[in-house]
Amino acid sequence: MERSSEKAEAAPEELGLPAAGKYDLRQGVETLSRLNEQRTPADKLACIRAATWAIEGAQALPADELLPLFVSLILRAKPSHLYRYIEIT
Repeated sequence: MERSSEKAEAAPEELGLPAAGKYDLRQGVETLSRLNEQRTPADKLACIRAATWAIEGAQALPADELLPLFVSLILRAKPSHLYRYIEIT
């Protein structure tokens, strides 16, 4: 099993992104990297939402195109303990 740090450099094409070059993930990565600074679950969710909408042009994408972009965003931002924030009980 590969570590997430090794997958962080995956090319967008490897993630199945259509026309991946037209999306700028930098602002979303910067926003998501501040996830650990948030204290409440609502603040963490707002940070994840803001990171997703920070992807330029993502607002008009259907879910099947947005999901690979979001995965790429997570891999690049490398938020620590992400599983704690999304754990379903």
